[in-house]
Amino acid sequence: MFKKWSFFTAILACCLAISFLSARPAQAERYRWKVATLAPKQVGWALTWQNLVTPWLDRATNSQVVIKVYWGGVMGNDDDYIRKMHIGQLHGAGVTGVGANLACPEFSVVGLPFLFENYDEVDYIRKIMFPTFDYFFTQNGYKLVMWIDQDFDQFYSTKYKFDNLEDFKKSRIVTWYGPQEAAMLQALGANPIPMDVTEIPTAKRTGTIDCNIAPSIWQVGSQLYTIDKYVNTMKIRYSPAVIIITNEAFNSVPTEVTSKILVERDEVQAKFLVETRKDNARCLKAMLDYGVQEVHVPPDQMAEIRKRAMTVYDDLSGDLYPPELLAELSQHLAAYRSGRATKMVAAAPAPAPKPAPAAKKEAIMAVAIPEKVKAPEPVVEEILEPEPAAVAVAEAVEAAPEKDSKAQLEELAAAYAEAKKERELAVEEMKDEPAGEMQAAAPAPVPDKKNAWAERKRQVKEVQSILKPIGLYDYAIDGIYGPITRKGVMTWQSMNGMAINGIIDRALLDAMGIE
Repeated sequence: MFKKWSFFTAILACCLAISFLSARPAQAERYRWKVATLAPKQVGWALTWQNLVTPWLDRATNSQVVIKVYWGGVMGNDDDYIRKMHIGQLHGAGVTGVGANLACPEFSVVGLPFLFENYDEVDYIRKIMFPTFDYFFTQNGYKLVMWIDQDFDQFYSTKYKFDNLEDFKKSRIVTWYGPQEAAMLQALGANPIPMDVTEIPTAKRTGTIDCNIAPSIWQVGSQLYTIDKYVNTMKIRYSPAVIIITNEAFNSVPTEVTSKILVERDEVQAKFLVETRKDNARCLKAMLDYGVQEVHVPPDQMAEIRKRAMTVYDDLSGDLYPPELLAELSQHLAAYRSGRATKMVAAAPAPAPKPAPAAKKEAIMAVAIPEKVKAPEPVVEEILEPEPAAVAVAEAVEAAPEKDSKAQLEELAAAYAEAKKERELAVEEMKDEPAGEMQAAAPAPVPDKKNAWAERKRQVKEVQSILKPIGLYDYAIDGIYGPITRKGVMTWQSMNGMAINGIIDRALLDAMGIE
């Protein structure tokens, strides 16, 4: 009897255990992204990533997305990252403007010489055109996760001031930034020497070159400021940096996870920008205090330099970027500079309140909207102008504890030296890592880009056509994604229970019934 009872007890225990285990919530699947960058660990850009981005992604994804970062060029240079993402050895990368342009040639339009006058203009175009560039990155096989800054790069020279065109002809100036930079320097009369960025420090110290263009934090980290005589801060070009993930890796993560990343991205991105700009501003100031002479170009020479440099706009148009893309960007810039963008957005409809969860389905593709949304009062607090980032950076630098310039330079140089040691150790460890450990599924084939611009215009037009009859867009159906379209999209997303990010992507198109 005892044995029989024991047998039934065991069966009952097993059933209860199975029932208990099946009732427990399944542990969320973890997605691992392998990402590489040139940024040295614990310095500048990388330090901001570790302090800001890593905890944010962990929180936003509930630890479902785990990122393994290969710092300090362990996996090569930007071109290596693009190649390794293409064959599936990496899921993503944090790259300079060089890598961004390799991944998405259309993005090179933001680095045209003298396109931007200050960071406030950059921030406005980032806010308005992020979805457009995200579209082009997607067409090339990547998701644009973050658009941050490298710097308004400066000229650093051991011989010449670059305050006249003759200096461009005499200098042995290096080019490392790709065809756009080479074309600009040639237009200014230079004969640039092509070189990989890692070769520049040695080449400059041996006299092979006498000038390089770079962000201030890189110039300090490489310690080239110790041999530089001049720095020319004419803002000849804005250089972006981006964080990208392959389409396949990004799309493999559940939408509810990635949508939270995209919704919270702007806030984290803005904080990242302030920190990066603050670091660059401090480095430039420290170099000037150290004794590097800042050069200011006379107005007549500046006008000629600008005129010559800007001839590349047409030369590169149609090859690197569609001419229509440059025209649209220029149109947005003109509107911002004239203040028209502010007036247009002030008259746009206000975002609708988020519907209750039960009403989400019914709200999709609503043919009517509440009267208060149809005929709103002008909304001035929703103006899409950027935060005054340049002022914020200046105030942050001013408020920071004063440090002796020499101490600042020595501190950063020591951090770079330590990062270099870590990189060398990591490279050695990589040699012993099993080949299979680095393998990832190859990304899906990149779609045909031949008609990418026309397709983008079609999508925007169809979205505008849906927004207009319901009072969320009161402008021409022109296929231009501007501040009014962005505001209308955000209102529609709010009404229909979607993540409010203002992006015209596949999720929005599907929700609107657009092919």
